[in-house]
Amino acid sequence: MRRQLHFLVIFLLIGFALPMWGQDPWSLIKCVEYARENSLIMQQAELGIQRAEINLKRQKNSRYPSLNASANGGAQLGRTIDPTTNSFNNSTIYYNSLGLSAGAMLYNGGRINHAIAQGKYDLEASKLDADASFNSMALSIAGGYLQILLSQEQVENATRQLEQSQALLDQTDKLVNAGALAPNERLTIEAQVALNEQNLIQAENALESSYLILRQLLELAPSEPFDIVRPTVTIPATANPDGLSWQEVYVGAMGTQPQIEAGEMRMASAEENFYQARSLALPTLSIFANLNSSWSSLAKSIDGTETQFYPIQLKQPDGTIVSFEIGQDVPIFVDDPYFNQLNENFGQSIGLNLSVPLYNGSRAKLTQQEVEIGVLAAKVANDQTRQQLQSDVQRAVNDAQAAKRSYEAAQRALNASQAAFGNAEKRFQIGALNTYEFTVAKTNLDSAQLSFTQAKFQYIFTLKVIDFYLGRPLNLE
Repeated sequence: MRRQLHFLVIFLLIGFALPMWGQDPWSLIKCVEYARENSLIMQQAELGIQRAEINLKRQKNSRYPSLNASANGGAQLGRTIDPTTNSFNNSTIYYNSLGLSAGAMLYNGGRINHAIAQGKYDLEASKLDADASFNSMALSIAGGYLQILLSQEQVENATRQLEQSQALLDQTDKLVNAGALAPNERLTIEAQVALNEQNLIQAENALESSYLILRQLLELAPSEPFDIVRPTVTIPATANPDGLSWQEVYVGAMGTQPQIEAGEMRMASAEENFYQARSLALPTLSIFANLNSSWSSLAKSIDGTETQFYPIQLKQPDGTIVSFEIGQDVPIFVDDPYFNQLNENFGQSIGLNLSVPLYNGSRAKLTQQEVEIGVLAAKVANDQTRQQLQSDVQRAVNDAQAAKRSYEAAQRALNASQAAFGNAEKRFQIGALNTYEFTVAKTNLDSAQLSFTQAKFQYIFTLKVIDFYLGRPLNLE
């Protein structure tokens, strides 16, 4: 299954790449790239990948034979058994033993092979999880980026409206001074100026809030200078969400969203775990070999002989005693050297170990039942992921279609408000319209402009979400 290209790559290929030097404004590319390299979410995902890699390496290494060395030494006090002669001695004995053992598994029901396969699936699932986390984060950053662009446009609209109201106030003052308008007509315009000032402050606050949200998504320090590149954002002429069905988008998303493939990997991992559990009821065959030797401070060796004479007395028949000595060669015992003992006590063994499970408290059976539940749980989780994607796609298509209708309605309302305001402005200039009626027309135009701008950016964002699910290149130009 083709993996979803990262949001970063998509924007990079399309050309939403602008120069990024020092503290220059950040493009969307730079925002996403910075988050990928520095966000805690991606660091956590990378740690998950590293853990999966270590686990896979552990499973692969379990194929290799084991080799272990051992050594111990000590002293035995009182009446103890000499570990080298196996005889009782009532003295202090110093001893030392050395050993080397090796073993290898020849057959265990394929448990190692299935464990390695499971490790590979788990590693791939971890990588796909990281991709999914990145995509989700990148989409949030794109939304935050668009929100700043919307807020910037709202500030410009509010500034322009305030300038228009102030210009109208100046014009009204001239008319009042000339006697063409009553002085109380000025109060309505003053109220409009105050309202526009309030709207500007609210727009500036919204812009600061939008920057704060994007800062938090990027996990930037509050003191770090931060500004964004402001591209020209337009609605594609070919945009037609009404021509899409959610089924079409869902089929495309199934092949582009990494969480779907990650669910498949987890199901495969659970099945490999099932095979491992089943192997617990099968015999195991292993080979082993051992080398060992020992040393004792009481061990002696013969270093030649010496003749010793023993006196003997014999009684003659006549009752007399005859004395004489008999010589006998006696071995001379000396301490047996350390390495000589190790050589003499050196032993080896090799063999096979066959283990056939007969009854172990139904451990194998219960483990297998537990793993079967795990397989079902993985399948349910995968179905939930697919269901969630289907719901997200349905909502995305519905949002795009609704946003299009809202945008078109807002555009019609804006056109009507502009025409009404133009007519009101002409009537006001010839004195056929009072200031209250004129400010009502201007307020309606300001409200229509605000609604249009919001509908425009909402429509653009919903289109980008559709493109995201379809794996299409995204472009804000």
